[in-house]
Amino acid sequence: MRAATAAVLGMVIASGSALGGAEFFVAPDGVNFQWERGVSALSAYAEWNIFTSPFGDNDPDVGEFVGGVFDENAGDWDVSDASGGSFITGTGNIYSFGSVQDITVLVPSFGLGDGYETTVVLQTRVQGVTLDNSTVELDGEAYQAIEEAEPIDLGEPGVGGGGVIQDSRYVWTVPGSATGYEIRFMAIDTSLSLDRVIVDTYTVESNDGCNAADLAEPFETLDIADVVGFLQFFGAGDASADLAAPMGTLDIADVVAFLQIFGGGCPS
Repeated sequence: MRAATAAVLGMVIASGSALGGAEFFVAPDGVNFQWERGVSALSAYAEWNIFTSPFGDNDPDVGEFVGGVFDENAGDWDVSDASGGSFITGTGNIYSFGSVQDITVLVPSFGLGDGYETTVVLQTRVQGVTLDNSTVELDGEAYQAIEEAEPIDLGEPGVGGGGVIQDSRYVWTVPGSATGYEIRFMAIDTSLSLDRVIVDTYTVESNDGCNAADLAEPFETLDIADVVGFLQFFGAGDASADLAAPMGTLDIADVVAFLQIFGGGCPS
């Protein structure tokens, strides 16, 4: 384990590899994430910047892409608030000054079943108050990685203005390929203005590894081959080595995450 640690740290110092750019909102391009938006098979994308109803039936207005055919029971993309107290502002945001918003994002998918894994990336912009990150879930599961931009101060919060502008990104990788997914999150308080929602998904055949550190054959065993595999991915700037926030950047946090997962061994 000490030899593995030294080798990985040495590679980090020599490489300084990075995946991201200065812009907070990112489009998967094969480098920052493992797929390319608008190109890769079994990927999907939807983006909302103007909402028409707080109660749903919000079609993506900025862009939409499906790299294949969704399952016939997948349903449609949608964003809605269940609080009952929100309305649409003149700029197309979902806003409420008297209730805590409870947002649902419906994400259709391919329904391929077992033998696959699916990555879901949610990016949001809110104004006023922020999201309650403890409530951000995909089908009841907490995110595995989060990044947040430095908030922009809008002054003293209150009805009709103030607070902050906050951009955030949440990432999940889950086993299987479901018919669809449901993302839910809540505001931390009243006076949330939901400005922007972006969702990207990517479904790929599972490599049969026992966890995120099991990167090379023989799978179901953590050994020197996995250390070498991680170093190769890290040196090439491959997103397979991007195991910790900030996502889209390969740095010491990814090394620490790999070593922790590797040290924990395969689940029994």
